[in-house]
Amino acid sequence: MAIAHDKRVFLSELAGKVHRALVTLESLPLPAVAAVQGAAAGAGLGLVLAADFVVAGRSRSFAAAYAAVGLSPDCGVSALLPRIVGTRRAAQMLLTGRALSGVEALD
Repeated sequence: MAIAHDKRVFLSELAGKVHRALVTLESLPLPAVAAVQGAAAGAGLGLVLAADFVVAGRSRSFAAAYAAVGLSPDCGVSALLPRIVGTRRAAQMLLTGRALSGVEALD
């Protein structure tokens, strides 16, 4: 993103690709499994939230990350996060940028 010639075009194309991926993920005839091998943040968190099952180790982290860059949540995060973690924890993650550990995410 930092080296994109036209950031607006870049972000529009990126958002379109992620949207199509989420629609495809949701329409799969079989359950989708997300394997988290690092931090799931921003759009990556959206992909994890859209999966039917998540496999992740204790040392993994989950963060909305939008507050740090002054953006509103995208990739389904604003709808899926409260549904999965509850309204208060979602608000905490979205407004403060606080990440959850793998253990907290399991809870």
